[in-house]
Amino acid sequence: MEKNTNKIMFVISFILITSFFSMGLAGVTSNYRKEQQDLNKETTTDVELIGAHTDDTSLVPDYWAVSEIEKHIDINNEAQVNKVLDIVESTPLDEVTASILVHYNEEMDVPLSLILSIIDIESKFSQYEVGAHQDRGYCQIVPSAEKWLTKTYGHRIGINYDPSRIFEPEYNLGLGVLYIHILSKAYDNDFHRVLSEYNRGPYNLEKYYKTHGTYQTDYSRMVLNNQQKYMDIQI
Repeated sequence: MEKNTNKIMFVISFILITSFFSMGLAGVTSNYRKEQQDLNKETTTDVELIGAHTDDTSLVPDYWAVSEIEKHIDINNEAQVNKVLDIVESTPLDEVTASILVHYNEEMDVPLSLILSIIDIESKFSQYEVGAHQDRGYCQIVPSAEKWLTKTYGHRIGINYDPSRIFEPEYNLGLGVLYIHILSKAYDNDFHRVLSEYNRGPYNLEKYYKTHGTYQTDYSRMVLNNQQKYMDIQI
């Protein structure tokens, strides 16, 4: 009788121990699964956030003044952003000024390489350069040309006559590119004539032509030769 009782107690103890062990193992497994699910969820969220951040800044460097640049170009347009990058890498111009230049380049279809060569020759990319004849800014715009351009053609690019703005990139570059655009249309892209008139004005150029029989000048040759430096800029 005693032996049977011992056997029964042993079986009961074994069943209780097994049950407790199973319950403990199930709890550990459940906790492990929950921790793994939480970890996976956090990892997925992090990846999504990184992906979203990458999408927003994939074309534009982090240090660029995006709020200013997007006033002039589409920062999601790879071709436009690449032009700005090329200008910044090839000249002393900052990204905002470069984006203004790209905007005018596309609006008026004047080659970037030609515009950059003119600015280089005229002012060495100096925003506040003033010449001997009151030619001012990046494009060395003289007061008479400024007044004529703004009053006759300024509406095409949304610029009104305002001499106080002559050193502002948007105003100065706009007038310079507009002038080249008008002359290019008038002279069917004869860039020697376009550049010589840009430099001398129409009356002085006509005097030169009567004497030399050509519109080629030292200035036009210099700008066109210098243009080669910027031919790799995306067009």
